[in-house]
Amino acid sequence: MSNPPPTHPLPILLYAHDALRAAEIVSLLHNAHLPATWAGSADIALAALADTPPPMLIHLPQDPRADKAVHTLAHQLQIPILLVLDNLLDTPPILDQLHQSDAWLTAKNLPQELPLRASTLLALQKPPSPPLDSPPTDPQFFSLVIHDLRTPLNVITLSLRMIAQSLPKENLELDQDVRYIDVSLRQIESMLSKLADYYRLFSPESNLHPTAFNPHTLVSETLEKHRAKPAGRLSPIDLKVDPSCPSEVLLDPSKASLAIHYALLNAAEAARGEPISLTLRGAPDRWIIEVTLNQPAPPSVTPFPLTSRDFERLTGAPAERRGMELAIAARITNLFQGAAHLSLSPSRHSTITLNWPSRLPQS
Repeated sequence: MSNPPPTHPLPILLYAHDALRAAEIVSLLHNAHLPATWAGSADIALAALADTPPPMLIHLPQDPRADKAVHTLAHQLQIPILLVLDNLLDTPPILDQLHQSDAWLTAKNLPQELPLRASTLLALQKPPSPPLDSPPTDPQFFSLVIHDLRTPLNVITLSLRMIAQSLPKENLELDQDVRYIDVSLRQIESMLSKLADYYRLFSPESNLHPTAFNPHTLVSETLEKHRAKPAGRLSPIDLKVDPSCPSEVLLDPSKASLAIHYALLNAAEAARGEPISLTLRGAPDRWIIEVTLNQPAPPSVTPFPLTSRDFERLTGAPAERRGMELAIAARITNLFQGAAHLSLSPSRHSTITLNWPSRLPQS
């Protein structure tokens, strides 16, 4: 007897208002070894897409305005869309949705066509990028740059301390100028540290060391180290541990800590001193970390999946979150064979989500 086809690690998302039709579709998918979850409204669908992006969205159109918001977010997260239509009336809403979808079928052909269409879309979908063996640019060159820049930077730092100690205390303006220089030096040091950590994660020596640990304990220790660093003192962090959070995971603890630290750094740069929520929770065989800013994001910030090569700045900014911090978190997520993204809630709150397996797949 042949084994059933392997299922996708995450369930398909079904967005449909009709509960009976939704139950039929979920049953057909399950019979084809394709797990699925149901969202009965646009708000639930948007939250599900932003929370844990599914491998595919199956949609029964009903409300053009709400449907457009769901389709837009799915496109931003690069999630393929399969439409299930009652008919093919030549009306603008239907035509618009057809243009925005990747495939479609009619409701009367569900039993015959749905499993095949869904399986085909999943097979054609671009698979998650495997851990890349090389960074986007020559690591030897950047290792040389980092090494050679550290020497004059250390000399400038020591000289600045000597100058600061000899300043007259009553000269407040000069003291402020020295503080500005010191802040700039710390920013340069932070950038060099990011470059070093980023390229170190691509080195042949950067092997994973699976170790069993308690997520709550690790994150608490990470927060202590994070707060001890000058760049980590920008925002208060509120740690919340959901009951669903696993009590033990088998991952590389040092790399997990590094990814969380850099996700917090990116959020802190955007928070401008406002509080950050750090939530730990779980799903079947998953450990999920959420770093949330409880404030509206600028219009220039849009949802995007985190990738190790997608960064536009060395340090993320409030108006542009694509800093190297998130590329480092994404690289570690790739090594864990997980998924990561930055999402916006309907109220424009932003969340960095690191969705990791609770055990390394190869372990």
